Amino acid sequence: MRFKKLAARVSLPPRKIVLVKSTLTPAHGVITARGVLNTASGKYHLDFLGKNLRAGDYARKQLQGLMRVHGAMDGHIPEKLPGIRGLFGNLSVKISPVKFDRLEPVKNILAVIDPAYFGKNRLQGMRFQFLGGNFKIRNGKFRTTNLALKGEPLNIYLEGLYDAHTQQLDLRGKALPKTGTGRALQTSPQAARMVRKSRKRLVETHFTLEGPVSRPQMTLLGIRSKAPRKAKPSRPRR
Repeated sequence: MRFKKLAARVSLPPRKIVLVKSTLTPAHGVITARGVLNTASGKYHLDFLGKNLRAGDYARKQLQGLMRVHGAMDGHIPEKLPGIRGLFGNLSVKISPVKFDRLEPVKNILAVIDPAYFGKNRLQGMRFQFLGGNFKIRNGKFRTTNLALKGEPLNIYLEGLYDAHTQQLDLRGKALPKTGTGRALQTSPQAARMVRKSRKRLVETHFTLEGPVSRPQMTLLGIRSKAPRKAKPSRPRR
């Protein structure tokens, strides 16, 4: 990663390197960070915030969108294991709006859920409103319970694990159609059927996503429907 500008203030107390404040300017946006490294133990802590970043600068031009990231990392430098195995912390990522160019895992998910609408490279250049979630990091493994992709004609929710060292995914997900999606429903018979059903019942397409992040294997678990929860009647005021 290249930066157009780097400014930092560092202090050097005994056995420590303290990053009091730093500002990194990549091709787009700005990243601020502060932290400390214990040179004796190899343990470190880092807080960072990235604003107005471009997702395409970090995803090999597979997706585009305005990105915001923030997190706190605690870790150590392992003696015998890969460095990523010493990483612990929390990370939050938000990209909005989202435009996909060549992200194969997302293509595979959507093509299986609705081949009539998402087949024949229809995902090329397709826009969604939001992609993001929160991650807890333990030993270089990123676990999420709320990773979401939101847009027309459906929302997709994922939970599970990504191992940054082995580059393996182990995720479980569900897709929910959205009512009132207009143009997208006109070209997607499957989505239209799902939305018509969802007016009376909630329809969820469940699946798993496993294997290497470059080419994960998707398994469709089935479509489930259930009655929506009814709002509890309000109690009369006394």
